[in-house]
Amino acid sequence: MALLHRRSTSKRASQKMWENNAAMPDDASANDNVSSARPEPAAFVPTPFDEIIDISDLVAERRRLQRNLWAMRIITIVLLIAAIAVACFPLALQFESDRNLAATTATTAKEVAGWPYPQAEDKLTAARAYNKKLAESGQPILGGSVRRRSRRIPSQRRGFRLKERQGIPVTA
Repeated sequence: MALLHRRSTSKRASQKMWENNAAMPDDASANDNVSSARPEPAAFVPTPFDEIIDISDLVAERRRLQRNLWAMRIITIVLLIAAIAVACFPLALQFESDRNLAATTATTAKEVAGWPYPQAEDKLTAARAYNKKLAESGQPILGGSVRRRSRRIPSQRRGFRLKERQGIPVTA
C-alpha cells in the first residue's frame, strides 16, 4: 500500500521547474554592486489539477510488479514439477524393475513346472551343490566370480590347475 502513495514527478512538472529556474537571474549579472544579495525567488506556479490526479505512473509500476509476481509463480511451479520428477524417478525405475522380475519369475516357474520330475530334482541338486561350493570358498559377494588366486601361493596354483584339467575334484 505504501507504493500507491509515492509519487514520482512527471515530465511536465519537472520541465516547468527547470524553466522557472532558468528564468531566475544569475548572481553575477543581477547584482554587480551587491555581492551578498540573494536572487528573488520565482513566482509560485500551481501544478495543474490533471497532473495531481494522474496515476499512470502508479498503474505502470503496479503492472510491472504483477508481471514479476506471475513470473515468480511460474518459475516456482516449474521448479516444483522438476523436484517431484527427480524424487519419483527412482521409484518409477524400481517399479519397472519389480515388474520385469515378476515376469521373469512367472516365466521360469511355468518352464520348470513343465519339466519332468527327475530333471527338476537334478537341477535343484546341482544348484544346492553350487551354493555350497560358493559358501565354502568364502565368496563375499553373491553373483561375483570366485577368485582362485586370492589365497594360494604360486606353487599351489600350478597344481590346482593341473588337477582341474585332469578332472580330479579339488576342494578349495
